[in-house]
Amino acid sequence: MKTLKDHLDLIRLLETQQLLQEGEIGAKIGGALGGLIGQRDAGEKIGSNIGDFFSPSSKGHSSGPVTRDPSSASSSPGSYSSGGYQALGPDGKTMVGVIDAPDGTRVGQDHADKPRTNPNGGRTDKFGVSDGEYIKQPTISVNGEIGLKSGGSFADEIQKLESGRGTGLKLNQSWDFKNSTLAILEGERAGGGMIWLNLASIGSFDMGDEMAQFYQKHGYKLTSDKDSVTPSKLGTFRTEEQQLTKGFKNVIVRNSFMLFAFESPKGKGLHIIQVSFIGPETDYQSGGLQALNLLINNLEPAANIKPLTTNS
Repeated sequence: MKTLKDHLDLIRLLETQQLLQEGEIGAKIGGALGGLIGQRDAGEKIGSNIGDFFSPSSKGHSSGPVTRDPSSASSSPGSYSSGGYQALGPDGKTMVGVIDAPDGTRVGQDHADKPRTNPNGGRTDKFGVSDGEYIKQPTISVNGEIGLKSGGSFADEIQKLESGRGTGLKLNQSWDFKNSTLAILEGERAGGGMIWLNLASIGSFDMGDEMAQFYQKHGYKLTSDKDSVTPSKLGTFRTEEQQLTKGFKNVIVRNSFMLFAFESPKGKGLHIIQVSFIGPETDYQSGGLQALNLLINNLEPAANIKPLTTNS
């Protein structure tokens, strides 16, 4: 079994993008550990789309058959239900279980936000932007306000965890909430032919062991890891929530993230936005989750930033 470091080394630089035809399968997004996989040949073959979630400096690919998991005989033929199928993981060697998208979209099923494949082999997203048309823009594209004191005792910890995950996300704003921290992070996703995708509609690899190893390295024990979705006026966020222990303390890490397509005076850009909570479980249960969701719904485009729409 490859270690987390082996997986992250494999996805450091973006190498290629594969056509999306019948839906998407992804490595465990969970804020960190995988890429997005484009399904080909009606589900018989998969090729990697590493980097649609990770930074443009990410690289790594694998391809191979999607096979039936013999331990899941109850899965109906042709479905990509949780545990029912396996695919070759990011290390190019290990078979990893395939999990449905958290918004209820079955892996391989068409959905409204799915990019279309062009006659020339490229892709166009729902905003009408094709491969290579988004340009890198090292700017802050969204801001948030929540009426709390800026800072947060876990601000440095949030950045350390993201740096360790290799997501390329940078802390833009953070706030104190009791003994916890709320934060907004942002990362570049233009370049390398990347286009907008609905991350909440993308399936994932089950890589819980790697996530546990990652947190263990940072002094935490992972006890629970689950994905969900969080709607907002800016769009639908994919949300991961990890329950951790550190010493005698129970800690919650909750990250909600989405790709944000926008237009500025420089042109069309594509960033990943993440809104995070980290702190004691008692804070999370006594207003922390509500504060996080309020922050998500208070996000606004920064000055000179216009969100792309289907009518753009």
